[in-house]
Amino acid sequence: MLVNEAIDLALARCAELGARVSGTKSLMIQRISQYQQRLYTMARDWNPDYYGTCVIATLDVGRIDLSDIIAPLEAIDGIERVEVADAGTSLLLPLDEVNIVPLNDRLDANIPPRAVIRRGVLEGVSTDLNNVISLRIHYNPIPVAIPLANGGATALQIAAPHDGLVPLDLALYLLDRIPAPDASTTQGRAGIAAEQVEAMALYERHVRAFAGTTARFG
Repeated sequence: MLVNEAIDLALARCAELGARVSGTKSLMIQRISQYQQRLYTMARDWNPDYYGTCVIATLDVGRIDLSDIIAPLEAIDGIERVEVADAGTSLLLPLDEVNIVPLNDRLDANIPPRAVIRRGVLEGVSTDLNNVISLRIHYNPIPVAIPLANGGATALQIAAPHDGLVPLDLALYLLDRIPAPDASTTQGRAGIAAEQVEAMALYERHVRAFAGTTARFG
């Protein structure tokens, strides 16, 4: 579903109630953008494997700027695990976990190899990552903000049928901006809210049950 399509659906739901809603397109795009990011964050909390992905990043003098390694349509919402990909001439081995530690505890917390992350830059502690060529970073993504200019042609990153949550949320947002809604509008809003609750429950159930495979190891 495109952003423009979500907007059209939301406006149609409001029109069905006979409600005259107001909202500039830029505000509607901003609402959709923020809500889509919220759906990704909720999914991360329910099941980090659902949107979870990984990337191999090359170290530059023991540092990696995380903003340089992500896809253009997503940002890092939370890092789950960092491990050695190419150990180079170091004494480490591929798949060795790199422990992310707080800055003030960098020499005392956990065991080497260690790294700290400050303002999106991952840097090895002391000499822990010396001679390591690359790391594999497992993380949960979050969509970048939809551009307000020409953002209507952008495709949502929530897969069908759960992308239907987006126009429902936008319709509620628009209805809540009516200064003095009549009884009919208020009743109609309650119906859309109930539909959203049901759709959200289905989304949560789908995310929690996702395993990426039909096989189980036991």
